[in-house]
Amino acid sequence: MNRPVYCLVHQHIGVQAKRSRRGAKYFLDDEAEEPIVIVREGTLLVPLDEELVLTPGGEPIIPSGRFFATAETIDPHHLVLDVIDANAAKFIGFP
Repeated sequence: MNRPVYCLVHQHIGVQAKRSRRGAKYFLDDEAEEPIVIVREGTLLVPLDEELVLTPGGEPIIPSGRFFATAETIDPHHLVLDVIDANAAKFIGFP
């Protein structure tokens, strides 16, 4: 499945999450040493339009804007961003 890829234009706050092997779910990682991180500009992202972002207890989180996950991290570990500013992530194409 080809997904659109975006590039982060400005640094942004993200949270560490683990992608579920079953279904399209991302769980916030409550075991991470530093769960909240700064994601650098230039980081490649994919939108999480169909996926759920959940608390460690399985409760859904509603985005303030649009959820994105880092594209170049190793499964199941990703950074999830809630991007409010539509100009913060620039569309660059499909892989």
